[in-house]
Amino acid sequence: MFHKMFVWKFVLDTSLLRFRRTLV
Repeated sequence: MFHKMFVWKFVLDTSLLRFRRTLV
């Protein structure tokens, strides 16, 4: 369960970073 949450957090962070880069 914890591992899944960690993976989700990583995916969300990476997607957010990419989204910001595309925005700028």
